[in-house]
Amino acid sequence: MTSAELQTAIANTLLVSAQSVIIAIPLGTLLSVLLLRTNVWGRQAAWIAIGSQLAVPLYVFAGGWSAGFGLQGWLTASSFPFAGLAVTAGTGSLVAVSLIHALAAVPWVCLITSLGLMWIHRGQDEMARTEGGLLHLVRYLWIPKLRIWIALSCVWCLLPVLTEMVVTNLYQVPTVAEQVYLDASRGSLSPWTYAAAVLFCMLPIACLGGLVWRWSPPWRDVIVGLAHYRATTLELRQNRLLVSCCAWLVVVALVGLPIVNLIIKAGWQPYVDADGTTQYGWALARWLTTVRESIVLFSSEFYWTSILAVSS
Repeated sequence: MTSAELQTAIANTLLVSAQSVIIAIPLGTLLSVLLLRTNVWGRQAAWIAIGSQLAVPLYVFAGGWSAGFGLQGWLTASSFPFAGLAVTAGTGSLVAVSLIHALAAVPWVCLITSLGLMWIHRGQDEMARTEGGLLHLVRYLWIPKLRIWIALSCVWCLLPVLTEMVVTNLYQVPTVAEQVYLDASRGSLSPWTYAAAVLFCMLPIACLGGLVWRWSPPWRDVIVGLAHYRATTLELRQNRLLVSCCAWLVVVALVGLPIVNLIIKAGWQPYVDADGTTQYGWALARWLTTVRESIVLFSSEFYWTSILAVSS
C-alpha cells in the first residue's frame, strides 16, 4: 500500500462512514419510536421482520441488494422504468457501498435505540408529555436520554465499515479495510498496511467503544429497567393509517426487497425475440435450476452460514 493509495482509502472510508451514519441513525431511530411507542398497525409482525435481519450475514444482505441494483443486477439488463437506479461505476459504487452498510445497520440501530427508549422511566415520560406535549417530551427527555444509545448505534454503524471488506470488494471501492485485505491477499504487506490496520481500523473502534462503555449506564440497571418497562402508547389517531403505511413501507423495502431481487436474479436469463434482438426475462425453469444447483453445490456453505448466523 503506497501513501497515495492510503490517502484515497482514508477519504473513501470517511465518506462511507459519514453517509452510513447519516442514513442509518435517523431511519433506525424513527423506526424504533414508531414500533415501540406508537400504535402503528402490525407492530409485532414488524418487529419479527426487523429482528430476522439480525441473523443475516453482511455478504448475504449485500448480495440481495446487488442482485437488483448492482453492477450485474437484473435491473441493469432490463427495460424496467427504474433501471436507471442500477449502479454503474465511480461515484455510484461509493454511494451503493454506503447505502448497503447503512441499510444493514438499520435493524441494529432500531434495536439499540429501542433499548434506550425502554430504559426511560414511565413517570418522567408521562410528566414531560403532560407539561409540554409531544415536542417537549422529545426535546427535553428522549433526546438527552437517547444520546448514549445513539452514540452506541454510531459505533455499530462504523464497525463494519472500518473492519469489513465484503461490500467494498463487491463494488471495488478502495477503503482502508479493503486495501488491507488486498495487501494481505497479494502478499504485499508493507509498513503502511500495518499502520493503516492499527490506526484506521482497530484504534477508532477501540477508542469509541471505550468512551461508550465509560458513559453508558450499568447493564444490570438496563435489564431491571426493561423488566419494569410499562410505557404509555402514543395514539396516532387520524394519522395512524398514513404512519403505519410509511413504517411498513420501510420494513418491506428493508426485508422484502433483497429477497425479491434474489428470486428475480435466480430466474433471470437472456432470450432472442422475434426481431432477433437479445432480451432478458424471468423464467420459472431457470429459477428452479438455479435453486437446485445452489443447494447441491453450496450445501456445506449454507449449513455453516446458518449455524454461525443463528449462533451470533
